[in-house]
Amino acid sequence: MQVLESSIERACVLVAHDYKCKLIKIRAIKGFPDRMVLTPYGTVAFIELKRPGESLAPIQKHTQAVLAAMGFLCLEVDSKELFKQCLKDLLAQAGNHTSTKSGG
Repeated sequence: MQVLESSIERACVLVAHDYKCKLIKIRAIKGFPDRMVLTPYGTVAFIELKRPGESLAPIQKHTQAVLAAMGFLCLEVDSKELFKQCLKDLLAQAGNHTSTKSGG
């Protein structure tokens, strides 16, 4: 049985919710990643969801290159497990870069 991209997407939305993140659907922009993840630390990453074994279209590769050149993280995800690990890594990295502000 072939895994559908929509079933991966639904699972990832639930994982994001569990980690207190928002996974926002991006529509009507050809070549743009499927989702944008917003973390509690203010980190933004773009997520391209694919079925296992499926590769990026040329327009998607170009768009990801443009976003990466702007400093955004772009991730390709083909399973709930991979998304969960990417999210853990993203949160750990973002948590290490936060600083506390002193009053004054």
